[in-house]
Formats: sequence, structure tokens, C-alpha cells
Amino acid sequence: MRKLIPLTIGAICVASVLLAVATSGHASHAINSTLHYSFSDSSCSTASRVDPVTVVFYNLATTDRVNQNIDAHTDLDAGASVNPQNFGVNGVCLGQTVDKSSCAIMACTRWHIRGLQSPVTHATYGSTTQSTPHHEDWVESVFNPGCNILGLFGNHAVDKGGVSSGMFSGFDQGREHIWDGFSAAGHTGELQYWGNTQEFPQCDGDLAGSNGYVRYIKISHGH
Repeated sequence: MRKLIPLTIGAICVASVLLAVATSGHASHAINSTLHYSFSDSSCSTASRVDPVTVVFYNLATTDRVNQNIDAHTDLDAGASVNPQNFGVNGVCLGQTVDKSSCAIMACTRWHIRGLQSPVTHATYGSTTQSTPHHEDWVESVFNPGCNILGLFGNHAVDKGGVSSGMFSGFDQGREHIWDGFSAAGHTGELQYWGNTQEFPQCDGDLAGSNGYVRYIKISHGH
């Protein structure tokens, strides 16, 4: 779909350095109660994994504050889904509390983010909201019969890529798009490696997965 972004030798070297930095401070998998993906069923079964978690908002990251900050610092200021997802945290499977996109209508290519505020305050990171930002193309089912949802004659497909191809996928692009908006507004954070690199088939037949890195973004106030 969108033009793929190859991982250059320089980017691979930078990623190696970032991994060393990420794992030398707080332990990797610091939000260890998450299951590292979103899920299509209400039991959060492994077979129903959908999208990798790539951004964790923390500190005072309640649902309201996360939504307000996304509105303030990014172009994801519209509603989003007809297919909500679930997240696993602290042994329970809960429905999303964040769902925003860059397009007010369903049939469009867009940035999209789903998320869930944890019901438990983390000892180190405070109130946290895990999320799965991504870039996805709208694919007409007339050109690809696999992309048909609820009679809308099309569906979204996350930009292909992942560890197996060495390409930045729509999940990696989504993580960095959110970070670019928040960091430009003065928010701080850190990068961790979770290793949640499973690749998922999209309705257009492509595979998309994350490179396993997760951005932690500090939220200190609402807007």
C-alpha cells in the first residue's frame, strides 16, 4: 500500500544503541501486566491478537487526559471504529477506552489509535494507558474481495512491514507519528524493547507487524 520505509544500516545501528539504552535503565517489559497486543475477542486469547502495543502513556495517563493530549498534539482528533478491540491487563480482558483517528469518515486512509487505561496504578509509571497507533490504507473490496466489512465495500489494511521484511510497518510509523507530535510539544519519555513482533495478515493479503519497540510518553496534565 503506502511506500515502504526500509531499515537502513544506520537505522539498524541506531536501533541497537536504543535497545542498549532502553534495557539499561528501567527493566524491559516494565508494564508487565499487559499482554502486548490488542484482541478481537473478549477473552483476549492468543489466537485473537490483532495489533501490537507500541505506545504506553504514563504518569497521569487517564483516558480523559490521553484523549485531550492526542487532540492537542496530533491530527488524530476524530472518532474511529466500527470494530472495537480489547486489551489484557492485570489478568482481565477489558474493552478499549481510547479510539481516535485522523479522518472523520470510515472510508479513508488514516492514522488510527486504540487504547486502554489500566485499572491498576503502576508502582513506577503511575496511571498508564497502553495503545496501538498505526497507519492504515482504505482498500476497496471491488479491487480486493478480502476487504469488505459490514457492507461498507472496503476495509482498512495496515501498511505492510515488520521484522521478517526489514520494513517499517504501519505500526512502526504510527508509534513514531504519535511520538513526533508529543515530543514537539515538550513531552518526555523513553524507548523500551518488548519484542512483540508477531505479524498479522491484513485484508489485502499483506503482513504487518511491529519491530518490537514501545514508546513511553509522559502525561502530566490535560488540555
